Amino acid sequence: MTDAPLIVTFCNRDYIPVLANFLAAPGAPRPAAMRIYGLDPETVAFAQGAGLVAESFEWRGQLRGLWEARIGLFQALLAKGRSFVHSDVDAVWLRNPLTEWLTAEPDMSFSQGTIHPPQVHAATGFVLCCGLFRMNASQASADFLDRVAADIQKTGDDQTSVNRVLLEAGTVWERTSKPDYRLQMQGKHFSCWKHPIEGVCAELGLRVKLIPHSVVQRIHDPIDTAGRAYVKHLLAPKNAAEKLDQFQEDELLFIRPDWRELPRQASFDDFRR
Repeated sequence: MTDAPLIVTFCNRDYIPVLANFLAAPGAPRPAAMRIYGLDPETVAFAQGAGLVAESFEWRGQLRGLWEARIGLFQALLAKGRSFVHSDVDAVWLRNPLTEWLTAEPDMSFSQGTIHPPQVHAATGFVLCCGLFRMNASQASADFLDRVAADIQKTGDDQTSVNRVLLEAGTVWERTSKPDYRLQMQGKHFSCWKHPIEGVCAELGLRVKLIPHSVVQRIHDPIDTAGRAYVKHLLAPKNAAEKLDQFQEDELLFIRPDWRELPRQASFDDFRR
């Protein structure tokens, strides 16, 4: 397995300012290591202007179709023997998570979600998040994605299918009987550990690692008193402007604060502070 995975993300024209913030963050990946899949010509042009490899990605405007198409693209990468990291564009890299957390072993490494999907949360006390994960080019990873691709035809949601497939295939998580701490989301608690935990799925010959929530945070994690998070993927409004307003409040805004005043065709250099 290679230690240099391809880092992929997806973006459309409405999220170009969010992409600019992703690229400006202190731990952002090197442009040479990235590939942007643009859902429209404007995004492809912006990414190429920022020195990134960018490809058009067909999308008809419905999230279900996007999730299904992304899984197909991930399958194609693994079929070519290419390990990859997928990052949502609003997952802000404060430090490079590849150095310690998204590594060449095991088959897959996932950040932690909160309580979605509820049926898996109810069964395990925690869930995996599809906002930041790594898949290494192994037969086990490929077989897993084949099952996810079939399941997503029923669920229409990648995170639901990823968690369902692992649960239904009998994945056994090597963890302490009690979590190190719990966090609350919408009146429900989810379990967290201070160290990675590993799941073994004998049916698929698969090993998967869950990264500690304090390392890649979906909500503010009080255990991170020293501010040592690698990635902040905090829940925020879907609207790009409102999301960036929230980023500014959370000290995660790394583009110029008057970005709204930029012209529509602004380049990445225009967004820089």
